[in-house]
Amino acid sequence: MRQEKLLIADDNRDLLEGLCFLFRSEGYHVISAMDGISALNLAQTQNPDLIILDLSLPWMDGYKVIEGLKSRFATSDISIIVLTGRNASINQDRAIKAGAEAFFHKPFDNEELAAAVEKILEERRLHKDAKKTGMEKNRMISARPTDLPEGRGASPLTAP
Repeated sequence: MRQEKLLIADDNRDLLEGLCFLFRSEGYHVISAMDGISALNLAQTQNPDLIILDLSLPWMDGYKVIEGLKSRFATSDISIIVLTGRNASINQDRAIKAGAEAFFHKPFDNEELAAAVEKILEERRLHKDAKKTGMEKNRMISARPTDLPEGRGASPLTAP
């Protein structure tokens, strides 16, 4: 089973259940919400790796959810894919500028959505690995002794 956690937020129960089934069958841990407030709360408490987010949610629309996520340090790096039936020509640029990494217009192709999820999560894994490697190098450098033995007439700043 994969380690990644997905949050899927859509107010269409049939679509939500279908997406949950799709991604669970791919091995993801999936949580879901049917309104914007629940989506934002789940994102804050469950810390998903990626959110598939409808823009037309009750109580709080998808743009407000994105704004809430990006304004908080703990949730600002969660990847977001927007999935909506709203007019693509108006909403695609706005969603990307708001912080979404991908945009899908309903109806959409499940395989294309699954491929986008995998691609974004792979990029996150590579970024985390690079960050971890950098932190390990910094730890190794900071663990070096700072007091070098002084030889005859040599100072710690000069080579013998």
